[in-house]
Order: sequence, then structure tokens, then C-alpha cells
Amino acid sequence: MKKQALTSLLALALALPSIAATPKSATGTSTRKATAADAKKPTPDTTPHTIIADVDGIVCAFCVQGIQKIFQKKGKTEEVLISLELKKVFVKEKTGQSITDDEFRETIRQAGFKTQAITRSPLSIAEAKTRLTNKEPLVTTAPRTKPVQTAQTVSR
Repeated sequence: MKKQALTSLLALALALPSIAATPKSATGTSTRKATAADAKKPTPDTTPHTIIADVDGIVCAFCVQGIQKIFQKKGKTEEVLISLELKKVFVKEKTGQSITDDEFRETIRQAGFKTQAITRSPLSIAEAKTRLTNKEPLVTTAPRTKPVQTAQTVSR
């Protein structure tokens, strides 16, 4: 019986090397120091962004209302602004929430429209409104579009 218990404990210790290698302090917290490898690990970007997208088919107030309503249902947005004149949708992400390009495209598709280009900006919705009113540029970076695959030639 003792031999089986020792074998089980040994197997458990071998299966969980990360727990065994991380010493605990008297309070139960890890005493392992940060390493250079830890610094290289990517940290998620939790900064809220304003997503700016060119959307085809926005022509009236009902279009605007439909898009706003569907984004509000998703729960990841803080505010939505839509420019009928420019056919642009501005969506401010909630802090700690992130909307991927695919999620954004799918939400716009569910509202009955098609997304052409997506960019992300640190602008607030209020700043975007001001820039729209003053006819200033909204984005200084290139829009994120889906990559186009091209044929590759093979030399012999």
C-alpha cells in the first residue's frame, strides 16, 4: 500500500513540474522572480479603441438606428457614431473589451450592410465628431483590409 502511495506521489510530482519549480512564500504567493522571458510575453492591449469603418448601404436614419441597436446588443461597445454623409461607422470599445475585425464585419453584416475597410484609432467619439465637423482627417494610418492573395510565379 505504501509503495502505491509513493508511486502516485512521484507521478504527480513529475506531472506538475511548474508547480514544483515555483516556490511559495509563507503566504502562499509565488516567490519566483520575473525573467527576461516574461518580459517578451505579449500583453493583451486593453486600451479601448475607436473602430472606424467604411460601410456600404447606409442611406437613412433607419439604417443608422439598426446599426446602433445591433452594436448595443453585443455589449462590447461604449458608443456608436454613424456618418450618413461619409458612410462611416465609429464604434468605441468598452474598456477591457475588444472587437475583432471579423466580429465587426459580422455585426455589420447582421445589420444588413457590408464593411469595406476598418481602421482603429485612439480618438474618442467626441474627437471624431469634432474632426467630422471641421472636415479634418480622421485617421493617419492605412486602413486594415483583408489581404489579397496573388499568384506566385515559380522560376526554374
